[in-house]
Amino acid sequence: MKIPPYFTESSKITRLLDQIEELLAKYNTIKPSDLVLKFKRRASILKSSLYSARIEGNKLDDSSIRSFALLPKSVAKLELSNLVRAIEYVHKQNWSDGVKVQDLKNLHSLVMKDLYTGSGSLRLEPSAIYNMAGVAVYLCPAVTDVVPLTTELLGYINTKQVYSPLVQVALSHFVFEKIHPFLDGNGRVGRVFIHLLMKKYSYDTLGMLSFEEYIDKNRQDYYDLLGSDSSDVGGFVEFILESFVYGLQSGLNSLQEVVPISPLMYLMPRRQEILALLTDHPHSSFDFLHRRFFSVPARTLRYDLKYLCDHGYIIKIGSTNGALYTPKAS
Repeated sequence: MKIPPYFTESSKITRLLDQIEELLAKYNTIKPSDLVLKFKRRASILKSSLYSARIEGNKLDDSSIRSFALLPKSVAKLELSNLVRAIEYVHKQNWSDGVKVQDLKNLHSLVMKDLYTGSGSLRLEPSAIYNMAGVAVYLCPAVTDVVPLTTELLGYINTKQVYSPLVQVALSHFVFEKIHPFLDGNGRVGRVFIHLLMKKYSYDTLGMLSFEEYIDKNRQDYYDLLGSDSSDVGGFVEFILESFVYGLQSGLNSLQEVVPISPLMYLMPRRQEILALLTDHPHSSFDFLHRRFFSVPARTLRYDLKYLCDHGYIIKIGSTNGALYTPKAS
């Protein structure tokens, strides 16, 4: 496997790079308040996570973004939650010192937590890339080549190239998927990896780059380009750059939408979710709430409810274990 793979520097790639630079320049002209940006970034990360999961067959739809807290516990919701945590983790880190194999393992652990027993471990078995029909279109490198190839890929990533870093991101994603370093979760981890590389190469999208929707809408093209045995991967580079144009324009449109400042926006996401649940299910007991937020420790959930009561968002009815919680009438 050649790292980086060969690609033709087409006029389309040049045009797409120009479009991306123009969109990035527009991001620098928008100055949303910290509160609005935090609110919209959260929605963008949920959108990225949803469509990344959908590419792999997750059946949740757009309504899941608006009612995430109300979704029943399921594998589909867990896939989405894990991706949210992984993308948020990527945005909080500083990748200027370089990316290591352990960083990839950490991403895999976050994405595949409670979904796969081998989370955080490189594959020790043969693997292949399958198309949407379930047909193997590419046989991945042997197990003995996984570490050497992954190390070579990271060496390429950590070295400044003459050509655009945006192309370097596309080529790195292609090689990552071809190596298939994990037995499961490579697609999802590889797309989170794109967010990491954009952060590493100092492309400031304010956390608003949701390119995964484009890939999901053109899923067959994505798999066909990944499975192609052509020695020229220019088509794949064009596809990824097109997804960036789509995602950046979508993020820009969202940032330009006027959002009324709401007191709810000051709440951390989990407390917003608790309030949303109570709005749909007024007069709920603590046990009911805890079942819906099972992963949240009971002590933490009680503290969240006390905060919401103390700040006038909800009312506690009763003082015993049978107390009920309901939204405060506006």
